[in-house]
Amino acid sequence: MPDVMLVPPSGRRFTFDVRTVNGACASALTAYGTAAAHLAAIERQKTSKYAAYYTNFRPLVITLTGALSEASRRAVNEVAKAAMKSCEWAMEWEPARWADMVSHRMAVAMVRTIASVVLCVTPVAANTCVAR
Repeated sequence: MPDVMLVPPSGRRFTFDVRTVNGACASALTAYGTAAAHLAAIERQKTSKYAAYYTNFRPLVITLTGALSEASRRAVNEVAKAAMKSCEWAMEWEPARWADMVSHRMAVAMVRTIASVVLCVTPVAANTCVAR
């Protein structure tokens, strides 16, 4: 089952399956050569799994450092453009700005998550931890 389904007022449903990935993973770099090729392989895998079930499926692949793949970036832009169609006051350039803001927020969330994992790894009691 996909992770996110968005239906803007335009009615066009966007379905996403999110995957986080370590872009610097040695085994992936050995197998694919580059982080971009690794992300593209994940996108192909997700597309082959879900495209037959959802008419407007997009894989959303983000690295642990917050970088989006090109296809994921295009998908975020598509959602922003669809949102603009229902917004009477939006200027033509605004969907690109909205997509940048969404991408930035996703990147910040990834970095915060990784930082909290790195700084807080030893469980002491329920819902607490001690930094190394």
